[in-house]
Amino acid sequence: GPGWNEGSDGSWMSGWSGVGGHANVINFGFGGGNQPNQEFVDSFEPGDDRMFHIVVDGDDYLGTPFIAANSTTGFGSTKYIVPKTAETRSGDSPINYLLIRYADVLLMYAEALNEENNGPTPEAYDAINEVRARANLPNLGLLSEQEFLDAVVRERRIELFLEGHRTWDLVRWGMGSQVLGTSNGFQEGKNEFLPIPQSELNANSLLVQNPNYN
Repeated sequence: GPGWNEGSDGSWMSGWSGVGGHANVINFGFGGGNQPNQEFVDSFEPGDDRMFHIVVDGDDYLGTPFIAANSTTGFGSTKYIVPKTAETRSGDSPINYLLIRYADVLLMYAEALNEENNGPTPEAYDAINEVRARANLPNLGLLSEQEFLDAVVRERRIELFLEGHRTWDLVRWGMGSQVLGTSNGFQEGKNEFLPIPQSELNANSLLVQNPNYN
């Protein structure tokens, strides 16, 4: 059946991220909080075709002008957003949420090659430049290991925004505290790991709980 149960079809992304106040956009009164902000918009390189996902006041937003005042940041995104007419059932989007994309694989591959070889290899450049070429951006020049990692950090942020990767990427890079601060309840020295379930601790006395979960 429709609604909040396992019978729902497709993705609820449109409901969570659609900006309210637009009659043609799926929204339940709690959407619109997960939007691009000014700092993120400013991080795009000139000519990046992925900017087409970002809407500002007056832009077309599924057939009606976008109302910036209805967004928490003044910006909106059309990524995974569909009109209400496309609902299959209450709240359901016909767009299936993608758990992994080819661009994600390419950027992981580039990052791994850079770290494994203490600097980018030709294959690492090929991988990240394939993602950039799709966005109509030029190839990267010669970079050091740190510079290449910085490029991967930027590219993953732009390419995969609103796809659920950013927080986990930042934690993996050791940048959680620096970038997230205490947002989402993140605590340095704790939230880099998940807690070991109590049932597993009970079953194996040799296990030790991860730091700061006791």
